[in-house]
Amino acid sequence: MFCCSVSFCTFLAHEFPEQIHKMVMINGGGPTALEPGLCSVFSLPTWVLHCLGPLLAWSFLRAGFAQQGAKEKQLLRDNNAFNVSPFVLRATMSGQYWPEGDEVYHAELTVPVLLVHGMHDKFVPIEEDQRMAEVRPTGQEDEPVHWS
Repeated sequence: MFCCSVSFCTFLAHEFPEQIHKMVMINGGGPTALEPGLCSVFSLPTWVLHCLGPLLAWSFLRAGFAQQGAKEKQLLRDNNAFNVSPFVLRATMSGQYWPEGDEVYHAELTVPVLLVHGMHDKFVPIEEDQRMAEVRPTGQEDEPVHWS
């Protein structure tokens, strides 16, 4: 898994290194090219996504909050945590296409990168951020920083 905003920042740092001096990747995932999954729930027709919307929101919310406090429980009750229309969801997921963003591309980054990984992250495994640190050029190895 690789977040769209991290991909965008990586692209900017790669293409405009004279303008980008440092970069922070928060739970960005591994250095993998982005392509929509052929057998993903997001490849379903929009009307099916609309019908599955409440179930998808509930499952993302339950998976996303490792420790549920009062605020998280209120979001669950209000159904506002993942309140996205099926059309926006489809556009977002189909927009995650960036075949150039592989390990070679990430290894070419010349700016210092701070990798930050949440200890309770249920979506991005720590191994992906560790792989990102491994592909960085020698002398610029970035260790993931953990926060809880």
